[in-house]
Amino acid sequence: IEKNFVMSDSDSRPSVLISGGGPSGILSAILFADLGVNATVIEKAKEPDQWSTKSYTMVISEKGQSSLERGNCLELAKEIALPRKFVYFVDGNSGAKKGMPKKSPGLGFSRPLLVECLEKVASKSPNITIQRGAGVSKVITNVDTGDVEVHLDNDTVL
Repeated sequence: IEKNFVMSDSDSRPSVLISGGGPSGILSAILFADLGVNATVIEKAKEPDQWSTKSYTMVISEKGQSSLERGNCLELAKEIALPRKFVYFVDGNSGAKKGMPKKSPGLGFSRPLLVECLEKVASKSPNITIQRGAGVSKVITNVDTGDVEVHLDNDTVL
């Protein structure tokens, strides 16, 4: 995604619809909004997950941290995350634990905590809308005009 495009006053602002309000969907919306693109995130869950089957932990590597930095999310993420400076191994036979230092520390999150962090950043952007409580049921493209209709499972059409 490049920031090197210029829109004239007569151009309408481009828009994107993102299906899924997890970490990737919300960060994508933030990055699009930084480019001047209106982003709507559609999330089936009515409320953000707390602890559920999606509540795994994740460690954001150096590459992932650069994506958070590009979306102006890294500083908030560092305040919330736990630094992961080692990779630990457990010997299956003896139970002995060994730690191997990481070259660059990762940021440790639960999935719900990372989503909360990204939603805080997204909520400050006038170009981002997060719509909860309805999932995408079908997408129809008009072959004559190229227009796209996105149908949600609550009978809303975008």
